[in-house]
Amino acid sequence: MKLAKISAEIVVIEPDISKHVEKIVGIDDIEITFLTELNRLNSYKRVPNFDLCTIANWGPEHFETLKWVREQSINKVLIEKPLASKLNHLNVFERSLHKKGTFVNFHLRFDSSLNTLRNILLTEEFGQLTHASVIAGAKCISTNGIHWLDWLLSFVKASPTHISSDCRNTFINPRANHLSYIEGNLNIFFANSVCISMNFSNASYFGTKVILLFESALCEIENGKISIKATPISNLKDSPVYRSMSSYEFEESSMLANDGIDTIYNTMVRDIEYVFKSPTLANRLIILGLVSSELNRSIGFAEQLPETLLCKEWNIS
Repeated sequence: MKLAKISAEIVVIEPDISKHVEKIVGIDDIEITFLTELNRLNSYKRVPNFDLCTIANWGPEHFETLKWVREQSINKVLIEKPLASKLNHLNVFERSLHKKGTFVNFHLRFDSSLNTLRNILLTEEFGQLTHASVIAGAKCISTNGIHWLDWLLSFVKASPTHISSDCRNTFINPRANHLSYIEGNLNIFFANSVCISMNFSNASYFGTKVILLFESALCEIENGKISIKATPISNLKDSPVYRSMSSYEFEESSMLANDGIDTIYNTMVRDIEYVFKSPTLANRLIILGLVSSELNRSIGFAEQLPETLLCKEWNIS
């Protein structure tokens, strides 16, 4: 579908995105300004008429970029995940991200198929979530795993208590050599005994598989396909040791809709009321996992960390 002819100005901070911007079809009369260095933002003054800003440069640069955007009084801002790669920057984000019109690109929250799936799992009589796992090859925990972690957190009705991790950076990030590409095992424990596990291997070509285990349901998401095996918990009267599972058909959709980003922009442009809950939690848990790996011990979620770790640059993006 060809869009109506419009006039627009796109200012691009990250030069590598130029090849994507120039492929926009159906939009005419676009003036594209490429700012190849972050410090040139301060010399760029023609912003009062900008309606929306997307911050999609490298993760370590998000903090300074958002500060600049706030100074320009741009009210609608979409920030790419992860928000920050330092804990002290994340603490500042925590205090500033509740402003109306500020969104984080956790697009799985907005995927129509995943929302339907979530409603089925939470409204049908399948009991509580007991465990969730994300298993993947060279997808990077902080780049792709963070999306699934953010979505899975919506099922857990308790606060995280501690994080135990064995993660490492193998320096294979295809976008930039200085950016981390995290593999390993990250385990997040919650006050209600739920555990979310992430297991990524940069030596594997495997895609991503997500598993959610409820009291009487098993949900798997792989290659965009969704399947559920379940039976209402009211039908199960004996011990879990003797319970058997029946198949449950996910009638609404068997595939991910992949419409989350479109929905985010539609929500922003149309000023649809939306409260972005816990925008920093998944980001914080991943950084705490890196801290756990560096210290070679479990980390309490509320643990007071030394200034050196609060200010450490992890270069996640």
